[in-house]
Amino acid sequence: MKSKTLRKKIVIYAYKLDYKVGGIVALHNLAKDLLSSEYDIYIYPIEGKGYKNEFCNNFAKLIDIDDSTIVVYPEVIEGNPLKAKKVVRWLLCDLGIHCSKDIYKTWSTTDLVFHFSTFNANYDPFKINYLYTIWIDPKVKNLKQKRSGSCYLYKKASLFHKNIKLIHPKNSLLIDNLNYEEIIKVFNKKEYFYCYDPYSFYNSIAALCGCIPIIYPIAGITKLNWLKTLAKFQPYLKTHENFPGISYGIDDILYAKKTIKNVEKVYSEVVEYGKKSVDNFLSIVSDYFFNKNNNKVYNTVGKAIKTFSWKNSNNKV
Repeated sequence: MKSKTLRKKIVIYAYKLDYKVGGIVALHNLAKDLLSSEYDIYIYPIEGKGYKNEFCNNFAKLIDIDDSTIVVYPEVIEGNPLKAKKVVRWLLCDLGIHCSKDIYKTWSTTDLVFHFSTFNANYDPFKINYLYTIWIDPKVKNLKQKRSGSCYLYKKASLFHKNIKLIHPKNSLLIDNLNYEEIIKVFNKKEYFYCYDPYSFYNSIAALCGCIPIIYPIAGITKLNWLKTLAKFQPYLKTHENFPGISYGIDDILYAKKTIKNVEKVYSEVVEYGKKSVDNFLSIVSDYFFNKNNNKVYNTVGKAIKTFSWKNSNNKV
């Protein structure tokens, strides 16, 4: 009797969809973008139950994980909960922001590594495998309403800055605790959005709604070096030195106001470029896990430890 051929699968390990959490949206959007591939695509719901959503409604159980399954874990996940033999670590943020800097010690050195972006000005963007699926909610649009005043987001400021000196007006509206739909409405009414989290996707949403995002600058990092760490700037690394519709600090507002009219066009280009990164991801994982060339160097955890100066001490795997 011939053995049954196992179908190739990609399983995305994700928390339940929450539109206010960019990383969770990115995981779901990856599943959506992969649906047209040769693989069977599933989300593994960390909470245990499936849920109806607009991205992917195929949900895996532990019994579905077999030798032909590639599991994609976000960087916040320790170890290998699904005991998968083929593992991808997708760094949606730099280690040490939403997880321990040493979390990589719980990973296998043979796991593949992809970055949503660099998130670190010291990293060489040309030495990274990018995987950035960018989803623009159709509800995010500029309604051309009359604008006045400002709003601000503070939530993760302490993760990126020390000795913060507030730059927003005293009457500015705090949006940290508003829901997703409320924030979109605010962005269509306010003229400026002061953001103390340099990597919040709300910077992009604000710009697409016509509200000028003003980013609190990272100490010692120029605007260009900051832009180089962003996923949305990767298509323009070799051709651009700026990005439309965004002010890096309060001295950059005039540029943002002059160029915000170009934001929608640029983001459509970024979305298309992101789809190319998905194609590249599929090519790499297929090559590495099913047609491995031992003479080829892959971006594994072992290589990342050296490339990004992760200290390879007491690795648990």
